Amino acid sequence: MLSGRGHELHRLAALLAAAAAGQGQALVISGEAGIGKTSLLEHAARLHAPRPMLRVAGTEAETDLPFAALHALLHPVRKRIDDLPAPQADALRTALGHGASEGGHDRFLVGLAVLTLLSDLSEEEPLLCLVDDAQWLDQASASALLFALRRLHAERIAVILCVRTGEQPHPFEQGVATGLPELFLHGLDADQSAAVLADHRGDIAPAARDRIIAEAEGNPLALIELSAMLAPEHLAGRLPPLTLYTEATSAVSRVESAYRDRIEDLPPGTRLLLTLAAADGTADVDLIARAATHLDSTPGIPDLAPAEEAGLIRIASGTIHFRHPLVKAAAYRGAPLSTRQSAHRALAAALSHPDLADRRTHHLAAATTGTDEHLGHLVEQSATRALHRGAPEVATPLYERAAHLTPHRTLRAHRLTLAAEAAYNAGQLPRAQQLTERCRRLLAGVEPGAVVGSGITTAITRLAAVCAALEFEQGDPAIAGRLLADAVPPIVATDPGQALILLGAAAGYAWFAGDGDVLRRCRRLAETAERHSAAPPDRISSVIRATEQLLLDGATADPALLRTAMADLGSTPSARRAVHATARATSQGTVGTAETTATDTTAATYAVFAALRTGGDPEALAAADDFADLCRRQGYISELAHALQLKAQAHFFLGQFPAVEASAAEALHIAQAIGHSRRARHVQGVLSLAVAAQGDSERCERLARSGIDGGLAPGASWGGYALGLLALGHGDHRTAADHLSALLAGPAGHTVIARFAVPSLVEAYVRIGEPDRAAAVLPRFEEWATGTARPWALAVLERCHAIIAASRQSDQDIELTFRKALKHHEAATRPFEHARTLLLHGEWLRRTRRRGEAADRLRAAAELFHQLGAAPWLERTTAELAAIGAGRRAVTPDGPIDELAKLTAQEAQVVRLAATGASNAEIAAQLFLSPRTVGYHLYNAFPKLGVSSRGELARFL
Repeated sequence: MLSGRGHELHRLAALLAAAAAGQGQALVISGEAGIGKTSLLEHAARLHAPRPMLRVAGTEAETDLPFAALHALLHPVRKRIDDLPAPQADALRTALGHGASEGGHDRFLVGLAVLTLLSDLSEEEPLLCLVDDAQWLDQASASALLFALRRLHAERIAVILCVRTGEQPHPFEQGVATGLPELFLHGLDADQSAAVLADHRGDIAPAARDRIIAEAEGNPLALIELSAMLAPEHLAGRLPPLTLYTEATSAVSRVESAYRDRIEDLPPGTRLLLTLAAADGTADVDLIARAATHLDSTPGIPDLAPAEEAGLIRIASGTIHFRHPLVKAAAYRGAPLSTRQSAHRALAAALSHPDLADRRTHHLAAATTGTDEHLGHLVEQSATRALHRGAPEVATPLYERAAHLTPHRTLRAHRLTLAAEAAYNAGQLPRAQQLTERCRRLLAGVEPGAVVGSGITTAITRLAAVCAALEFEQGDPAIAGRLLADAVPPIVATDPGQALILLGAAAGYAWFAGDGDVLRRCRRLAETAERHSAAPPDRISSVIRATEQLLLDGATADPALLRTAMADLGSTPSARRAVHATARATSQGTVGTAETTATDTTAATYAVFAALRTGGDPEALAAADDFADLCRRQGYISELAHALQLKAQAHFFLGQFPAVEASAAEALHIAQAIGHSRRARHVQGVLSLAVAAQGDSERCERLARSGIDGGLAPGASWGGYALGLLALGHGDHRTAADHLSALLAGPAGHTVIARFAVPSLVEAYVRIGEPDRAAAVLPRFEEWATGTARPWALAVLERCHAIIAASRQSDQDIELTFRKALKHHEAATRPFEHARTLLLHGEWLRRTRRRGEAADRLRAAAELFHQLGAAPWLERTTAELAAIGAGRRAVTPDGPIDELAKLTAQEAQVVRLAATGASNAEIAAQLFLSPRTVGYHLYNAFPKLGVSSRGELARFL
């Protein structure tokens, strides 16, 4: 029994019992060193034995080695990786250094592979995973584990992580780890401390006991180790108690001091070997033996015997195990600097195999206190390898270390810029900001173009790109656009390809800000870059030209520019499919045939933009999927939120409101976790549109206001559009007109978003009896719609003409115009707009006393609104039906849509995929779940739906 830990022991027993019952859980045990975390871990291991168990302990020396902890955890079951689905197995092997997939590994697939592997291991018996010293896990391993830990609820898996508080910030304290239950260990009280002493030391004189308790401060390890320092005469009270380590400021530091004293009493060769073992991290006996041969005194493994006899270490399975991490810390920190440097140099010499280059470089860097350009280059290479393995969070400190080793100011700034880029891509915005500020100070007074970074761009230009990205996410997109546009001219002639990529990003920022001046500059610079480039001239520059037209002269913009841009930016298979689909749909424009291998996010972003801005919703969704895949594969967390937000937009236009929720929820979680406040507001604005269509007024107001309160487009624009749509759905047409007209100018004004909102504004104006104002704004949509020739756009355009004519009581053939609209809808992809056209046509037919035809149109509209979940629009439609004597029951019978509403969001996603015939493994791969969790959701969904087999799910498609 662990004294004073009854509550904690009960918590562990409950955790293991829940896992055995298929309710997997994770628990983070936190507290200072020596407080009893490892003892609780060992207790859990004893409770769980002899069932399967995986263990790992984080090591401070390996925090900058990507996936080092995951490698150690999964090493005993590495052969089971072959049983995983091929993409997961490939990703996990690449992460662990056992293979190399094309284009690097997918960090999300690594997390999914870990989850699937653990799930497979728990198939026959519950599995326990124990992670000690989790504060020292490398960030890449921590991210993969966290992914799995959040998805354990249907698994027979328990995971316990021990985290030492008081160390530097670690993965389990940061925003991405919120939601994991925590058990904080407080110090023992006086009675509990006395019980610990009694268990370990027997009877102790009261004075000695009280002195030990006072200095141990409730820390169990301190109680044991400090009492061991007292002579029997002190413990028996025959000598007065001593004050122990008065220079130490805490019980933990007193214990470490005690360990240092014990190590100091060992022979010199033993101390040196302990320093080697502590410096390495793996404490592999063979490695320590090889490293010892590179030391002047050449101690051998037998020299470890005194440390083993003193109870400071034990050697088992070829590994040196320290009694406690504080022993390891004492062995390392207690050694002189020269000894530590010698140890690292010896370890580097012993790590000669090419596959161990990163570990060798780590030790060489640890042995160096000054600058060393050759070593700085080696560390930079290690950082780049970490980046290519999808671990930007690990690459960041490595690039920093490389900069610290660099003697030349401009090259040091370049490496700090690489660190800032990695930090940004890892979502560590505050750290990226700090790094860019250090770069600015280093480059103060340096002329642009003075140094070339990695043969790509000047250090100053590259720094400007990071600063602009940070400004865009945290500040003003207009400033971001100007900052980047100002930095590009020095490289337009020397590196036109990179200049075009940066100009594409600057144009994107300008589009967000509605800054026409920057767009014009970007277009002129792009034209100059094209003249210096040997590549085909119509890549990003064509998108910049089209963006400029759409923003500054949307009524006369040539949509063919964007179709051409889509062809030129078709860097992904779905983007190329989108181009061909666009060409077929419009029967005009030229599709590029050149394949490109570019994987930059600017190109991926513009592939989506091109589809969205020409109204190509399916193409936009396919391109956004590829954009998201690129971000997951490369580990670009910051850009992943953007990709998911674009997916949410495409889903909204396609009438897939639940999918909007799913993509927006993930995007919002990422944006908020990494501090991308602007992206979060933008996502909330897009999400508010789907919520508006569904009629949830309170939630729509909250989400839309978040975007509007940001004060800048496009978040404010989406929010205003949503509030206008919400008011229109609820019949508050004056309010709708106010919100939607505000999109045409002012803070919420945004040309592209305003264009999409024009048909709703036309309807609002017509319903408040102002058809002339409706006719006046329609050209903002009309010329674009006829230029793109998208069926949905032509349908909505005809609908607008019809309702304006009806409001004016025009001689125009209104019925024919409505029929043209509905004919276009047959080939269109926006069901929400289709339903609205049916409703407006039905209302007009009812007013013209054509009740039978009106009922047909209204029933069709009601069915579509019902399927979409557009509640206020359905209510309006059923009210119209009631006015002609058609009852609600006729249009809203109980059916698949109603039954799916009984399910949780996750259950509904699983059922929809299962209804298509997808297997549990296929569903798991799509939803980032384990196959067991998919089965769990189906098991819960079947009785709710009244089905007993997968074959019955087809009706829910």
